[in-house]
Amino acid sequence: MKNDPSEIARWKKDSAVRSCYRNIFKPINEEDGITYIYRILQKLWPRDNLKNIPRVWISFVIGTVEVLLNPYIPNIKVSEQIMKPKLRKYEDFVVSFYEI
Repeated sequence: MKNDPSEIARWKKDSAVRSCYRNIFKPINEEDGITYIYRILQKLWPRDNLKNIPRVWISFVIGTVEVLLNPYIPNIKVSEQIMKPKLRKYEDFVVSFYEI
C-alpha cells in the first residue's frame, strides 16, 4: 500500500504523532525508568530478553521508529543512506537497554 506523500506529511505533523516522537525516549513513569522505545522493543521481542537480541537489530528498530515518527523527515523511507547514520547513532545508545 502506497500513500500519498502529502497524506504522510500531514499525519507526521499531527499533534499526537509529534507527541509520540518527542516522548519516545522518555520514561513512561519515573519509578522504573522504562522508556516508550524500550516498551516497543519488548512488544517486538516479547519472549526474549533484549540482552539476547543483537544490538544492530535493536538499532535498526529504533532508527525505523525515528524515521516513521519524525515530523522533519517528510516521508517514510528506510534506505541505506538514511539508516546507516542511525545505526551508528543508536548502537551506543542500545547499551543502556542492557543495563535495565
